Amino acid sequence: MTIYILERDNPYCRPEPEVFLDGENAFKIAKGEFEEQMLVLGTCLEETESGEGRYGCYWEFDGNTGSALIDSDYDGDRWEWRITEHTI
Repeated sequence: MTIYILERDNPYCRPEPEVFLDGENAFKIAKGEFEEQMLVLGTCLEETESGEGRYGCYWEFDGNTGSALIDSDYDGDRWEWRITEHTI
C-alpha cells in the first residue's frame, strides 16, 4: 500500500502531517494552499523568476511528490509544503 504524507510549516503554526491514500488529492490541496498564500502575500512565481518582489516562490514537484516554498526576503517568514510517498 502506498501512502502520501503532506507536511506544512508556516510562521503561525505547524500543523500535524496529513496522510492520504491518493497522491493526487494531497497534491491538489498543497497546490491550492500555495496559490492562495501567494495571493494573500501579493506575489507570484513570475516575480521570483524575474527577480522582482519581496518573496521567493519555489514550486518543485515531480508528479504528486515534492515541495513548495514561499520565502520572505526581509522578515524571514517561510511557508512550506512537502509531499512524500511511502510504501507500507
